[in-house]
Amino acid sequence: MDERILNNFNDSLIGRLWELLCCSSSFVDSMKDEMRILYAGLRFLRSILREHHEMMDEQNEKIGALLGEAGIIIFAPTLSRVIEGEVSFSRSTQVLGFCGMLANANIHIKHFKDQINGSRTIESLPNSSHSLRAPEVSQTSSRMLSKGKMPIDHEVMVGLDDEAEKVIEPLIKHFEDQLSVSSTIQSLPNSSHSLRAPEVSQTSSRMLSKGKMPIDHEVMVGLDDDAAKVIERLVSGSKQVEIVPIVGMAGLGKTTLAKKVYNDNSIIYNFHIRLWCTVSQEYNKKSLLTQILCSDGKHSRMDKFQNLDEDDLLEKLYQRLLKNRYLVVFDDVWDIEVWNGLRTAFPNDKNGSRIIFTSRSSNVASEVQYGGEPHYLHPLSEKKSFELLQKKVFGEEEECPQALHGLGMEIAEKCWGLPLALVVVAGVLATIEHDILVWEKFAESLTSTMVSGTDQWKKTLELSYEHLPYHLKACLLYFAAFREDEKIGAKKLMRLWIAEGFVEKIEGKRSEVIAEEYLMDLIGRNLVMVSKSRSIGGVKTCYIHDLIFEFCKGEAKEKKFLQVLRGYDELSTFNEPPNLPRLSICSSKEDFIQSRLFCPHLASLLLFDATPGYKNFKLLNISFIFCIYKHLNVLNLEGINLRLKELPAEVESLLCLR
Repeated sequence: MDERILNNFNDSLIGRLWELLCCSSSFVDSMKDEMRILYAGLRFLRSILREHHEMMDEQNEKIGALLGEAGIIIFAPTLSRVIEGEVSFSRSTQVLGFCGMLANANIHIKHFKDQINGSRTIESLPNSSHSLRAPEVSQTSSRMLSKGKMPIDHEVMVGLDDEAEKVIEPLIKHFEDQLSVSSTIQSLPNSSHSLRAPEVSQTSSRMLSKGKMPIDHEVMVGLDDDAAKVIERLVSGSKQVEIVPIVGMAGLGKTTLAKKVYNDNSIIYNFHIRLWCTVSQEYNKKSLLTQILCSDGKHSRMDKFQNLDEDDLLEKLYQRLLKNRYLVVFDDVWDIEVWNGLRTAFPNDKNGSRIIFTSRSSNVASEVQYGGEPHYLHPLSEKKSFELLQKKVFGEEEECPQALHGLGMEIAEKCWGLPLALVVVAGVLATIEHDILVWEKFAESLTSTMVSGTDQWKKTLELSYEHLPYHLKACLLYFAAFREDEKIGAKKLMRLWIAEGFVEKIEGKRSEVIAEEYLMDLIGRNLVMVSKSRSIGGVKTCYIHDLIFEFCKGEAKEKKFLQVLRGYDELSTFNEPPNLPRLSICSSKEDFIQSRLFCPHLASLLLFDATPGYKNFKLLNISFIFCIYKHLNVLNLEGINLRLKELPAEVESLLCLR
């Protein structure tokens, strides 16, 4: 059987079964647990078909047989007649036969899954379950399955596929995110208390308020010479447009240097237009163009561009830059294709315009058109390393006590000149007692965990993470729910922390005040950075370094704190692990709908649109969320523009929502 046909047919079965699960019928309600198990089995088969091609030669016929058996059930005329009310559910012997077929199909898929996992072989399938016997048609399909034959032929399968598509096509436009559920669906948790962060003691809260924090988050050491050299290249030299690459390993301060240059008075004076965008590994061309157009602050509303396609945005950017001397920064470029897809928007008026790339890869710098010699960043010297550590711990005006000077030098040396490692370590030192014995113990732990090579920054972050109180660990890992390099609204973030149960309840003190203390603590520890401050004081938006983001994402997944899914491939093949409390999804609206992901016991669901503002955007029906995700404490739809003036009435069914 052709693999493509199997894939298409399986997708059709999943779509049809999802339609049945969504309908209101006493028969369907009585069989929903078995139907959900079948749905989970079909999703498992889809993951085999799409991700394990090496198994296909051996398992092709068996998978085809299983899909054929499921197809006979899902497209059974009896089922349609019962649902439509033509046949009595209580009196139909055909319905009883259908129940047996469904149970047997689930057994067969389970045995196949066990075989894939190496626990048994498909040939040892039983002919029946203990008390459930399949009718003749199911026994036949079972015998054919054991022989590796298809219970329905190629033409019938293709015909069912075509027929199913006609039924499912309108469904795909309205329903979504479903059913990766296994047999454990029957053991859904009755409460979400186990998913919350445990209450923090008042002692830890008092310690937080007394802790000494690093004073200036923007302290820079060792960048003056680099900045002067880059500025010289930007304001002098050829009148042709030129790209100035800033290259260096992770954690060396490429973005910090670019910001220092970008905000220098001579740069502000020299260029008519300055624009900035953060690229990262996962990027979308339309979103990137929108980000560039909005970065000068004069067109801050992204919805102004949401009805424009990529070509329109390229033209709008070109017209904005035309006949102007511009400076555009592309921060964190991983692939030259980013530039290749955008370069037509950057006119060469021979007036001294410049473009800055920051990248970890020297290959990106060498491949780019108009590119000059890369400006390489190097690790800080031992002297500069200690200077940065001292300023981050004690501030600009205070020096390290003489008694701790030697230990400070030793600790700084173990950070290998990486500014990121130094500021993170400083964040720990600032919150522990400034005592020789305490610092000696910390230096020993640093020695035992630090390694050379590319894992330097990760080991530093692990050490800093382990020194966090439990409630701050949860708050930090929660950043993994957002997109890389996203500037997150502080108020939104703190509201989410409160809803998740991370924030301690203290009598006489508002939760918002406590949450703000948590945020300021993480900022003081140099784990969170301020991107914009409020005019009346406080933090307006914040973000985390991409390396810290990578750490949080990995740690959150490993500890089953949070799962992040990106794009249709991850959504469509995701098989939900047990006891997963939180899920963050970043995908297009269409992929989100079509994936039919089903995680009914989730406590938190956060949705982010990877392709905002498409032209001809269709209004989406999200009522399925309120029907499926009954246990939600937190539902974040802010990242998806649903064009709704008010929430649907079904939101009242989410009784646990905070």
